[in-house]
Amino acid sequence: MRIAYYGLSSPIFYDYKIQVDKTHNDTSDSPNPILDSGFGTILLFDEIWFFCRSLCPQNMRNLPYVKFLDDFLDDSFDLTKLDAINIDRIWNELGGEIGTETREFNLHENFRIYRDVVSRVGIHWEAAPDNHTHSLQVGGKHYSGNSMIPHNILFDLATVEILKTQYKRKDIELITNSFTQTYLDSPSSILSQSRLTELLVIENIPGYLTNFGPYHGCVEQVRENSYLKSYREWVSGLKLNHDPKELRDTKNEVENVLAEAQKRYFLKYLDPKSTFKSITKTIIGAAADVIIPYISTVKGVIDDLKERKQRKKIMWQGFIMTARDQVK
Repeated sequence: MRIAYYGLSSPIFYDYKIQVDKTHNDTSDSPNPILDSGFGTILLFDEIWFFCRSLCPQNMRNLPYVKFLDDFLDDSFDLTKLDAINIDRIWNELGGEIGTETREFNLHENFRIYRDVVSRVGIHWEAAPDNHTHSLQVGGKHYSGNSMIPHNILFDLATVEILKTQYKRKDIELITNSFTQTYLDSPSSILSQSRLTELLVIENIPGYLTNFGPYHGCVEQVRENSYLKSYREWVSGLKLNHDPKELRDTKNEVENVLAEAQKRYFLKYLDPKSTFKSITKTIIGAAADVIIPYISTVKGVIDDLKERKQRKKIMWQGFIMTARDQVK
């Protein structure tokens, strides 16, 4: 089971124009959190965990696969220790990869980058974005969600490490945003996979992100899609940078591959519930190279592959083709 974790650093901003239901964590007001590529994350993960309810968008709070750390962990998970445990060590381990060699950050430059990121999120209503919450009370201590404080990233990494080791949640992964990802100089991220998923599935659907969050009822049908597992495996194997242009280039490349394949043929042969049927050059035609599961791979010839192995390698394409119909 894959678990996405949203911590204090994860939401890209908080919309103070939209005041949502106050939670037991809120000590004052309750602006609605905005997630970066939240729709894609819902599709890629089995469960989604938040540090507390106030970090979760309003329209996701009652979903059965959404959980809140402060609701279900027992007293042995001492949140007050996270400020000291592992944070200095994690900083030292990641210090060469956080986009700066010191703890000093250029706030002016950071706010410029932040504004660019906010402009790409997909807001289509009059919003009042800010990068931080007001005080949140969790486990008897006060915190603040903030996507521009490096300490919050370290705190979240320490939390995930404890969940992996003490609570044996090996498949839990911290979700960053387009801003905090600049601190973690990683060539690939879950955020990139989520964004590419959105570009492939819902880019041309207006208003999929609402002022109350990224959830829409159609997502349940997509989460049950027979091809979703294959798509998750495929996208997790891609080496993606979170550069907007590179992601769009990848999206265009995938669509060019799909355009070469006739939909009626692929769905007939990819149906997981059907008996296996032979795939021939006649059916695939000039699109023999679409069998390769990774973008920009050397062209292949269908004759050189076993038919059953061939079918498995192109299952991910069935997800993209059917998911687009499901979200209309």
